[in-house]
This record gives sequence, structure tokens and C-alpha cells, in this order.
Amino acid sequence: HPARAAELPEGLAVCRIPVEGLWAERLDALYERVVAEPGTSGWVRDVWPPTGMARELLASGAYWGVFEAGAVSGGAPREDAALLGAVAVNHDADMGDGSAGGHGSGLGAPSWEALGEKDVAGWHLLAADPAARGRGVADALIAAGVRASRELGARVARLNTNVANVPGNCLYASRGFTRHRPVWLPYPGLPLPGWSNLWELEV
Repeated sequence: HPARAAELPEGLAVCRIPVEGLWAERLDALYERVVAEPGTSGWVRDVWPPTGMARELLASGAYWGVFEAGAVSGGAPREDAALLGAVAVNHDADMGDGSAGGHGSGLGAPSWEALGEKDVAGWHLLAADPAARGRGVADALIAAGVRASRELGARVARLNTNVANVPGNCLYASRGFTRHRPVWLPYPGLPLPGWSNLWELEV
């Protein structure tokens, strides 16, 4: 199918997740639901996401969330808003290819063009609540990632996803991402192949 840009679905809103309040617990609960859902994410509790990683990214102000449009006011979610999906976006774009600038994959040739650190936004721990499936949360997460990347002043966004995650890989391919040379990125404790696809999107 021809690729198309991700658009924010009607009825959903994206905004930065507040650092204060119960949002760390809500992020943990979101990832617990993803881990518990049978499928191809391959995530395992306390293995991936690593314990504390989401809270650290949240404390740095990197997290964006997807919410019901009516639950967001003044660019922030209400305290009781349901978190339908989340993605962390920052300048840490080392996706396992050996360097943030993409100078090599450990397999000889660079995986992607080497760019300055400030030119690249890395997307991390992108996840949609399984209970919200079919509502366009994945498109909303991409829209959030693009917005966050632009706010960082990045030229491109980069992420990786395991080759076994067929729905994720199909999503990125169908939303205009470019797939670069896969990297060998085994993670002990995850029931996944060692290869991950590298995806890049001009923002």
C-alpha cells in the first residue's frame, strides 16, 4: 500500500505528560498492560522496558501521551485523564548501531547518515494501550512524536523495532518511514530474534 503521513485521529489529543502527579504510575500500568497482551512486542516485565527507564525519561520531560480530546485542556491532560498511549522523545538517538550519529552498526557499513546530535530525535518505548486498539492511537503517537521532534529542533526522527514486531514494522512502512540497514541487537531475556529494524522519518 502507498505510504501516507500519520494524522491525529478525530477525538484524540496529544500533549506532553506532566512530570508531577500520578503519571509515573500510569506509565508503569500502561507498560504492564502491553507486557501482558499476547502478541509480537516481546516485552517482558522487568526486562523491557528496564525497571526505572520510563520514570527517568518522564522526569526529564521527554514523554508525550495520547488522550481523549475532551480530557485535555490548555495543552495538558486532566489529572483523571486515561493514558491511551505514550512515547518518549529526546536527542538520545543511539538505536543500537553504535553511535547517536549513526556511524556504524558493528557490521561494517553505517546504518544511516551521520548527523549532528541536535538534528536527530530518538523515539523510545512507544506503546499503545491494548484496550484502545482500533481507535488510531498508533497514528496519534506518531503525530505526537513528530510534534515533539520538531520542538526539539530535529530534522529527522529515529527508532528501532524488532523484526518480529510485524504490526509495528508495517505501521512505520505505511506512514512514510524509511527502513535502514537492520542491526544485530539481541537483548538477554526477551523471546525475540537478535535483529532490529532501524526506521527514520523526516520531520
